[in-house]
Amino acid sequence: VEVAVLMWRTYALFPSAGGPRSATPASVRHLFRFSLGVAFVTSLSAVVTQSDRLILSGILTLRDFAYFSLATLVASSISLVSGPLGAALMPRLSTLAAANDRQAMLGLYRTGLQVMCVAVVPLAITVAVHADDLLWAWTGNRDVAEHAGRTLSLYALGNSLAAIAALTYCLQFALGNLRWHMVGTAFLVIVLVPGQIYLALHFGATGAGAFWLAVNCAFFLLWIPFIHRRFAPELTGARYFRDLAPACIAGALAVFAVTVVLEAMPHSRLGAALQIGGVAFVATLCAALATPGTRSMLSRLELGKRPLVG
Repeated sequence: VEVAVLMWRTYALFPSAGGPRSATPASVRHLFRFSLGVAFVTSLSAVVTQSDRLILSGILTLRDFAYFSLATLVASSISLVSGPLGAALMPRLSTLAAANDRQAMLGLYRTGLQVMCVAVVPLAITVAVHADDLLWAWTGNRDVAEHAGRTLSLYALGNSLAAIAALTYCLQFALGNLRWHMVGTAFLVIVLVPGQIYLALHFGATGAGAFWLAVNCAFFLLWIPFIHRRFAPELTGARYFRDLAPACIAGALAVFAVTVVLEAMPHSRLGAALQIGGVAFVATLCAALATPGTRSMLSRLELGKRPLVG
């Protein structure tokens, strides 16, 4: 029923072009390989995001797996922030690529990287530093906080780097070439699954979390620059790190500075939650003010103009 309704509304909204309205094999043949690539990448991405749960469910005790599940559930909040940004960025990048406006496309992509970094890195550092207090504020159970806190810290940081790396998919999708993204995702699966099995057997959930963070650090430092060399040579070298460094440095410094100031204050569960929220807010604000792309967006908003990402 859903597919039928969507087809009806889609064709009703099509502008009248005077040509055939039905698809033919010739009209979709050139999209076939690209569509297969999207399906392949989607399948591998599911393996990447779910493999640790499948592996650890057979290695950990039920109690330890519960701690792990709770930690990864909280860490997945990073995706709630990053997902909408990527979903909004992809169609606009595709439009600019189709119009052969490479300068505007790369400008938007750079802004998207900076905004993503501002959105996820300060939040991830806050969660990592305050993992125990965050879990205690949520569950009221110190035992849960003690056992799941370290795993939460590792997965929160790893998820933030994965969110930034995911924007390279938007760039490759817009340019209609997913070959290297398929290669990278397949390599990630080949490395991630056996590595997590080995470390989970020896170090439990903490080992799996540490490996997840290490793999995403490698992608952040090595794979993203490689993709830029292939598809956006203008962003290679120091420019990539110069775009993202201000948000990372300012966010980290703000988290630790505000944490030191508020550390001596006694707090209840509600107070801990408010404190963590305040740290995340201040850190994100500092990161936004330190990053050129978000400063430009804020100045446009102040002047009543349309935001750059629009």
